[in-house]
Amino acid sequence: MYLFPPKPMFRFVQARVASLATATRVAVMVSVVLVGLLPEGVRAATVSGTDALSIRACPSLSCEIVATAPLGALLDITGELQNGFAPVTWEGVSGFAYRLFVADPGASPWLVQGETGCNQIALIFNIGIGFTPSQSILDTLTGRDVAATMFPMGWWAAHEPKYLRSLNDAGFVIGTHGDQRNLLTGAADETILADVEASIVAIEDVIERPIDPWITPYAAATDERIRSIVSGLGFMPVGWTVAANDYGDTATSESVFERVMGGAHPGAIVEFHLDGPATEWSTAVALPGIIDGLRSQGYDLVTVADLAKPCPA
Repeated sequence: MYLFPPKPMFRFVQARVASLATATRVAVMVSVVLVGLLPEGVRAATVSGTDALSIRACPSLSCEIVATAPLGALLDITGELQNGFAPVTWEGVSGFAYRLFVADPGASPWLVQGETGCNQIALIFNIGIGFTPSQSILDTLTGRDVAATMFPMGWWAAHEPKYLRSLNDAGFVIGTHGDQRNLLTGAADETILADVEASIVAIEDVIERPIDPWITPYAAATDERIRSIVSGLGFMPVGWTVAANDYGDTATSESVFERVMGGAHPGAIVEFHLDGPATEWSTAVALPGIIDGLRSQGYDLVTVADLAKPCPA
């Protein structure tokens, strides 16, 4: 399973933007048509949310890769899930593909939480409120060796390049939170595509490497159409099950700590911000205790890329 694209993503996106809407409609139509032609118990699906998907000889990440299906490839699911993997056939090859990246017709992938069987939690930071970003949060994460995932907005990347470079230099996974602070649920497909593309270009211009293919919705404004569009670009839409609620000026260290520790559970994605009006006396103060508290409960703090995988053997 490939989680990171092998080429600069903004070039890939630019090449697909003009034809994505048509290509997506065609793929869905073909999938629907094929459903009526498949043997009983077999159903059509599409590779989505990743640039390429490994098909393995058995249902484990340790198994041999027998084929690699590209974004948009049509697969046949031939049986029931095993360890999070679907048995599939693609172009005459049979094997197992990780189900998160295999979309049913008319549906799109969405990572909201990881598997509950492994004691993992992912801390994510959506960035783009616009106040001074917290250096103490960065120091806490790096000092405690926390594998958090960062989701900057494109406009913010252009405004705070030094801070974004420090996040990249520290080795964090860096996805996108979109470009502008606009709710996209009522926007046209072309507007959504343009927003995602602009964010990728802005972020990659700063970090000087391909962006990691994960995306969170601004203000949690998402729906099936938006997720279909962004996953059709090879990005995995990411949600969360626990929100620190730290974006406003009323957030306190106590409120952030209580919300996170009270909501923590295996597989949780916990959403924070690091550039809010109250960040320095809320999240920045609460974060060390949250990290220590979660680890004392046996949780491993991982990136969304790791949370998206099956539990380690």
